[in-house]
Amino acid sequence: MVPEHRLQGPHAQDKAPREFPPDARDEELYKDAAIAPSPTATDEAFKKLPQSVQRSEGRKRWLVRFATDEMALETTRDIYRLVTGMDREVGRILDELEKRGMLENTLIIFTSDNGFALGDRGMSDKWYMYEEGVRVPLVIVPPRGAAKSAAKRIDDMTLNIDFAPTMLDYAGVKIPEKMQGVSLRPLLEKKKRGTTPAWRTEFFYEHRTLPKMIPPSEGVRSGKWKYIRWISETPVTEELFDLEADPLELNNLANDITMTKTLQKMRQRCETLKAQAGGSL
Repeated sequence: MVPEHRLQGPHAQDKAPREFPPDARDEELYKDAAIAPSPTATDEAFKKLPQSVQRSEGRKRWLVRFATDEMALETTRDIYRLVTGMDREVGRILDELEKRGMLENTLIIFTSDNGFALGDRGMSDKWYMYEEGVRVPLVIVPPRGAAKSAAKRIDDMTLNIDFAPTMLDYAGVKIPEKMQGVSLRPLLEKKKRGTTPAWRTEFFYEHRTLPKMIPPSEGVRSGKWKYIRWISETPVTEELFDLEADPLELNNLANDITMTKTLQKMRQRCETLKAQAGGSL
């Protein structure tokens, strides 16, 4: 077994005087660094959010982390320090695998369970279907003994439900039919663009946990379109974004009469995909 490596700050220490304390070795890092805020970290972007989102836990946490320029800079510096410490520890694990000759048969997956808003839209934390929340880092290194290919960026749509099937596939274990995800091995080992079997082009999203703190939502994301509906609002609030033209999701097209057909299509896809997933949680 490879020795365990513990990371400082595996989760925000909510309500602590310092919520993202780094390892002591990293305290001096970035202390003079000027870090530009997110382009959506503006009052204008916040005011575009649905009312229930503006009153939610994400805003309350923003108030203690990002409410002033100084607070935002110090919070972001601490998070950068934590990321740097994590990078160092991941390097130690890889060095140990190399030393023990285990890279030939080890699948490496570096990822996270969710994204995080660093003041984006006047918010903090996760929970929401905007890109800063649903996107995660993902680096996969197949075993050296598997089919070799040069490092590459894969643009196909992947989900965290794909990780377990991928692990089973590389381990030579049959993937249970009840698993919703699919193995990413075909993407990792494809020789050239266009050789991958038909792949997903959209996914259904929902968040219904802690409804008193976080407004329940559901929606669909495709390559071009994102549809979100906030189901606790009366009437239900809808958002429709053209991700190609508006990657920062600042222009809600749900009330644009020229987008009526697209809105209806995305509503229907939301219902269809929700039903395929077994209905609401």
